[in-house]
Amino acid sequence: MSGTAIRILHLGDLHLDEFTSGQFGDRKDPQFPGMLADAVAPPEHERVARKISRLLTEGSISGILLSGDLTSRGDLAKYEEAVSYVIDLLRLSTEDQERFHVVPGNHDVNRKLCNADPKDEAALLSKFAPLEAAWSSLPAVMAPREVRSTHLDSADGVKAQVGLHSVNSCVGCGEHRMYPPEIQDAVRAAGGESSVFGEQMDSPAILERHLSELAERIDTAPKVHVVLAHHPLLPQAAPRFDVYTELVNGGHARTVLSARRHPVLYCHGHIHDDPVEIIRTGRPNQGPLVCISAPEMKKGFNVIEIAFSDDLFPLGCIVHEHRLTTGGAVERTRFQVVPFAADRADAFSDPATARRTLELLREAAGPFERFLVLKRRLAKADIQLTDDELEATLVELFWAGLASIEPFPHEQEPKYWKLRCLIP
Repeated sequence: MSGTAIRILHLGDLHLDEFTSGQFGDRKDPQFPGMLADAVAPPEHERVARKISRLLTEGSISGILLSGDLTSRGDLAKYEEAVSYVIDLLRLSTEDQERFHVVPGNHDVNRKLCNADPKDEAALLSKFAPLEAAWSSLPAVMAPREVRSTHLDSADGVKAQVGLHSVNSCVGCGEHRMYPPEIQDAVRAAGGESSVFGEQMDSPAILERHLSELAERIDTAPKVHVVLAHHPLLPQAAPRFDVYTELVNGGHARTVLSARRHPVLYCHGHIHDDPVEIIRTGRPNQGPLVCISAPEMKKGFNVIEIAFSDDLFPLGCIVHEHRLTTGGAVERTRFQVVPFAADRADAFSDPATARRTLELLREAAGPFERFLVLKRRLAKADIQLTDDELEATLVELFWAGLASIEPFPHEQEPKYWKLRCLIP
């Protein structure tokens, strides 16, 4: 394909301590030898892990995102075990710290470490210290007290670049909601011995300071950015009946990130579902904000491909969904294409050539046009293009939503493409 791309592996909730619930096959006999059963029908998580390992061996992945919830109950020993598992699975070393980001999940937080009445930000964030320590062999990858920012380069050596940021959305998880004074007095009068008159909440939030830092870095760095957090910005699709379980300042965070002048991909986990949701403000020179959710890891993962033109203009992204199928294989089951250009004029390096190419596609004699036929028709119209130049123009028309290219995503040479104009 013309141009270049940066590919990011996006992993959702791990929940290592629940792996026994992901056994594959219909195991009716509890006395059947477990090792033999696992060899014949490997558990779900192992099938996904093998696919991830093969993908990383190919060498096309520039960055890796892990969305949190490595465990389920805030158990530090289990969290440390999960960290070791992830490091081995992803073959991480200190050289990978720039390209690997991980954030806390609400289930990673030990509720016993939450201060009942924090007096400052340091006390509020102290509960994350054990999680940071668990990553001591890769000390830069977990930074729950700050916004962590690095950048990714394309694996092919072309100078395309993506800004990569991780932010802690679990600041409020485990914090205390105090009972009203009259209830506290009544409990004391009844001989209550609790030292804390309140209840712990699972109330996700992002610090305002972190949002401000994110906005500043996105506006002053590369032309496209990826933000990793655990919680979604938008409410989940399924109705949820609980107290303070959505991101309490999600609307504000959505406003801040969607107002940026560069495209922002907000990657998260938490909901064990995999929607891709696009937010555009309608204002010029803003967004889009693309919210991408990864499924629970035992069900699969995403590969996010960010496409650039030959002159390194960010065209859009493709979310490749790799999922565990009913037959037990992990396959790319579908992909979703998200163009970045809201103003189609911004999408073309040579608008005049793009316009004439689209006109000839519209005038094609059959239901589709072939690449080489289109090239000859352009030459008759006194537009001489090399194969690479025509390929680049067609890819730009595709990302602008004006032309289709089959098969997609461009897995064959251009001479085999079937081209169609998508506007009347």
